[in-house]
Amino acid sequence: MSTTAHFSYTIVQLLRYGYLLLLPLLRLLIPGSNLWNQTVALQIATLAGMIVFFEFRRRTTHFHFSGKNMILEHGLLFRSRSMIRLNGRAVIHFKSGLIPRLLGGVLMALETDSAGKKNSPLSLYLSLTQSRRIAREMGFGPEELTVFARCGLRESFTCAVFSSDSHLGFLALAPLFKAGANLFDLNPAGDLIGAVSRLEQMVIRSIPPLFTTIAALLIAGYLLSLIYLTERNCRFILYTGEGKYAVAHGFLTRYTVLLPSSAFPAVTAHAGLLMQACSLVQPIAVTPNPSITGGKKTFLLPICSRSTAEQLLFNSRLPTGALKIPKSTAWRVYIPVIALSGSGCAAGFFGGEWFPSLRTPFSILALLLCTASFAALIPCSIRERRAFLSLPDSQIRNTRLTALERTRLNRSCAAIIIRQTPFQLRENLCSVEIRPHFSHFDSKPVPLLSHSALSPRDFI
Repeated sequence: MSTTAHFSYTIVQLLRYGYLLLLPLLRLLIPGSNLWNQTVALQIATLAGMIVFFEFRRRTTHFHFSGKNMILEHGLLFRSRSMIRLNGRAVIHFKSGLIPRLLGGVLMALETDSAGKKNSPLSLYLSLTQSRRIAREMGFGPEELTVFARCGLRESFTCAVFSSDSHLGFLALAPLFKAGANLFDLNPAGDLIGAVSRLEQMVIRSIPPLFTTIAALLIAGYLLSLIYLTERNCRFILYTGEGKYAVAHGFLTRYTVLLPSSAFPAVTAHAGLLMQACSLVQPIAVTPNPSITGGKKTFLLPICSRSTAEQLLFNSRLPTGALKIPKSTAWRVYIPVIALSGSGCAAGFFGGEWFPSLRTPFSILALLLCTASFAALIPCSIRERRAFLSLPDSQIRNTRLTALERTRLNRSCAAIIIRQTPFQLRENLCSVEIRPHFSHFDSKPVPLLSHSALSPRDFI
């Protein structure tokens, strides 16, 4: 199959760079100038130049697909040619926004281990018929796939709530800013007339509305992130076949990802602290180069029960010969951290009793150290009970703060790094870090394993 880029490319680029049409209007800002005719003519010339440039670029872009190879040629004076051999080692992304979908176009991006870190060497607009033909020749035809699961609006909203952990901190800061606004709204400038300058009084008066605006923006940002994630994962469908997955999701912008099992190096079941309490997980495909999709996670399902994830990805039983964290030594490694936090709490308490004038700073110090000790104890408990490493079965369970992840490698990992801190060296322990691929270091660390239990045959 040989073709040129779809004409929706020109329309999308015109909308993307439409702000250039505003540049001729800057001439009207010159005092005494009344050049409306010249300004309109310059805008028309700019629009015509953009249409000619993007249409010429579209017509000089040629795409060839032979079933095993994909070739992209573009340029006229400086002609470039990119070729990638598929061999079942490529993840194909189709993205169809609202305007390209109305025009019958779809953006295809190819994600492989050899792709660049920022941009894919194969990315262009195709027609909907051509994209379906490519999917069929790649072995993702309707007769070769079956629907495994569907997720509606409720599951999408639940995924958005659990996936917005990074925004929860900003949401928690909103009441603090609002409290600060109320505190500064006491207007102490009236009692300080003659002691502060007029500029300082104006600054004091501007603090309450500024803090209130920041609090409102934090809440609005969190709500917008919920809306965006809900829309992105809405109408989610997972298709499975022999050694392959395909996912389709999105409402306004429709995403379709074709995932041969040999193309992505690992698959992970992620569960945060709240998700663990609800027995929910998020199956995620670790693709070879996530920077092509802007670092977005490729969900196999936005959210599902633990039994569904085990049916899709893992066996429920613990792998034979898995290395677990020794219970007798794990806590001893964390004793210095716990002792430091406990001594800091005692210092904060007694310091407030001995120095009443500094009671507030000492109370804040004690609260921070209590929070630090609590944050150190919970990951330690989760790691000791749940984490393991089983290289013969290609399975890893590790933690990221309070989140729990279980990973299955689809092929040999790119790198295995073993580290030992002074405390771990004293206890004959080590931390093992698994890197599924080279192009994007999405590492899977497992801390506090017995160093003597590791065998060189495990890494072969």
